[in-house]
Amino acid sequence: MFKMLMLGLSAAVIALGFAGPATASLIYDVNRTIGAGTVTGFLETDGTLGGLSNANLVGGEITISAPNVAASPVTAFFGEDFFNVFAGSITATPTQLLFNFSNNLNSFLVSDSGGTDPTFVSWCLVGAVATCAFVSSSELIMDASTETSFQQAPRTGNVAIATLRLPEPAAITLLGFGIAGLLLAARRKRALH
Repeated sequence: MFKMLMLGLSAAVIALGFAGPATASLIYDVNRTIGAGTVTGFLETDGTLGGLSNANLVGGEITISAPNVAASPVTAFFGEDFFNVFAGSITATPTQLLFNFSNNLNSFLVSDSGGTDPTFVSWCLVGAVATCAFVSSSELIMDASTETSFQQAPRTGNVAIATLRLPEPAAITLLGFGIAGLLLAARRKRALH
């Protein structure tokens, strides 16, 4: 029985492997409120835990919305628009992306490259030394070309800016049905002998 159970579990793991391409990347969901504005979407990393740099960011889509942005909402796409992680400004954990608003020279910037809005609408996180719009220890929605702040919220310490996306329930359900089917087949085979 144990041998059949192990065989069934091995088959389920192999089947799950064929369900889609294997990847070590991690996707973190972003859902931030900055004054009267919001920043939503996702950031995808290469799976590195600890301090991140630009090389560790492999994907993303960020939608920036604020009442005083002309073409709100504006969406920035990784590969088309500007995503800049200043080395060490973001720390990845197994469940979150953290930004330390109290450290010097920390900065993270996502900007739409124009599109339908004439401004470079940006989401900017700033540490203790002023960079975006000449403010420090803040999270901003701003025009990166003129460094004009549309929305601003002061922040201190390590703040979770994104949380790890959980696996889709359908994939977990499919795996459960696969294991149940293998156990049922093993039980039937045992009953016939």
